[in-house]
Amino acid sequence: MEWNKNIAQKIANIAEKYAQNIPEGIYLQFMDIAKSIYERGEEEEEEEHVFIDETDTVKILYEIQARRKAIDDAKKVMKNFKRVSRVTKDLKEMAIESYCKHSDIRIPVYSWECLEYYGHTESLPVGETDMYRVYKEHHNMKMRKYEEMYTIEIKFLENLQKYYDSV
Repeated sequence: MEWNKNIAQKIANIAEKYAQNIPEGIYLQFMDIAKSIYERGEEEEEEEHVFIDETDTVKILYEIQARRKAIDDAKKVMKNFKRVSRVTKDLKEMAIESYCKHSDIRIPVYSWECLEYYGHTESLPVGETDMYRVYKEHHNMKMRKYEEMYTIEIKFLENLQKYYDSV
């Protein structure tokens, strides 16, 4: 079914676009989901019917329930995709930590002062304030995309649940 392939492609594109910014486990889960949705679409085209599978319906319902719990848990870990509105001490620390990890820099404390002390601010193309602003904007964009991916998967799982409840 073309519908499944389109959703699978959207999930894969979003996950791929933000692969460096999300935990590897979550990235792999989204890619697995995209693959299974895409493959289901190919099977449906070949068989010319929707959601027909020879497996145990009860097992599928349990798997749907488990998958929903897993993505709900991921949503909680990401604080319900909460956007950041202010530059706080925590945001500053997260920004410096992110920069250090992406730049392969090791410092004992993730602060601008420590980064400066170890001589890593000279090569930065932006100042401290801009670094935090850019990090905040990037963080909020990631949260919007995660929320989009979550919404797509929840809708899909709800439709799958309805189908298998009626079988």
